[in-house]
Amino acid sequence: MMDNLQFRHCYSINAKAIDYKVFYNITDVWIRRPQVVNRKLSGTVVTKQFHIPRARVDEAANIALTGSGGECCGNGDSVFCMVRKLLPRTQHVPSASEVIIRDGVNCCVTFIPLEDVGGLFPYCLQFLPLTSELMLRWCNCVQQPCCHGSLNCGNSAAISEPNSILEPRCGIKMITVAWLIHVLLPKLVMWADSGDEGRTKRQSLIPLEHYIELYQLLKKKYAGPLIDMWPEVTDPLKYVYEDIAIATYLMVLWEGERKEEGLEKKQSFIDLGCGNGLL
Repeated sequence: MMDNLQFRHCYSINAKAIDYKVFYNITDVWIRRPQVVNRKLSGTVVTKQFHIPRARVDEAANIALTGSGGECCGNGDSVFCMVRKLLPRTQHVPSASEVIIRDGVNCCVTFIPLEDVGGLFPYCLQFLPLTSELMLRWCNCVQQPCCHGSLNCGNSAAISEPNSILEPRCGIKMITVAWLIHVLLPKLVMWADSGDEGRTKRQSLIPLEHYIELYQLLKKKYAGPLIDMWPEVTDPLKYVYEDIAIATYLMVLWEGERKEEGLEKKQSFIDLGCGNGLL
């Protein structure tokens, strides 16, 4: 699969708790909620989903970019594709999109960047049932249809120096070969071993992009003054941002409710807790 990407390098770890179903469950968490692993991401939005014939799998990136050529439904000779938009937690960092190809026959999930942002590179996660291994595959140099030049997809030095993954970077630039090996793979195996598969869902009721935009706006406007005037003995850096996040969630939730029910007047509410009245 994806022979033109030339995934010549690989790294595998033991994963005896993984089977076909668990593999797709744990990789689905990484696809749809990468922020549970990479705390410098706010989340992701799936912007497109489509099936393509297996014979045209090498065209997945072009189909995702042009919006033409995908099938509306799948069959035994097709693969499922989706486009996800990675949303950084830091406001000034641009987002980035990837096309993701799920191949049930080969039990692998391939990630291909659609933009030359943050050094993203193609890689593949694959489950090997005969040896009970979870494998990461990547390539050294791949030309993407929408990128200028080639993408450097990591090297042996990056793998042998796991401390490099702890350097402060934005959430997208943090996704290196070393980070995938030393952080993501062990996390996937841990989810499989524990059986919970990282299934905490908090923001499914609201549009994530709108939430992030409003949170950044409110944080910029209110965080500084609230920290300066904080009257409690508790740490304001812990509670101020948490309160702003809660307020943002409720504002977006109520805004959606008004649109859905055709309401013009804002809802009333009663705070039964011991909050600071931020709303």
